[in-house]
Amino acid sequence: MTATDDHHDSGPERDDNKQARMLREAGPFLSLGLQLAGTVLALFLIGYWIDGEFGTYPFGQVIGGLVGCIGGLINFAREASRMGGRQRDGSNQH
Repeated sequence: MTATDDHHDSGPERDDNKQARMLREAGPFLSLGLQLAGTVLALFLIGYWIDGEFGTYPFGQVIGGLVGCIGGLINFAREASRMGGRQRDGSNQH
């Protein structure tokens, strides 16, 4: 085995490590997206239930969806900013 063979063999392994590291770093941000979607969906469904109980269609759904979007986006921005700051500092503490 020559020196070039050793270098060639470590290439795919190095790429796998890089991909794994990128996924680990992106994981918290991906979970933020799921939290945002869950918040919007939950508040929309609460609005849907309110519309069914009180006959206020479509106001409960619209208001629930808007409150979910606004609240979810505020939380998303706050958490993403906090996570981004931790990555710049090199810290992974919560």
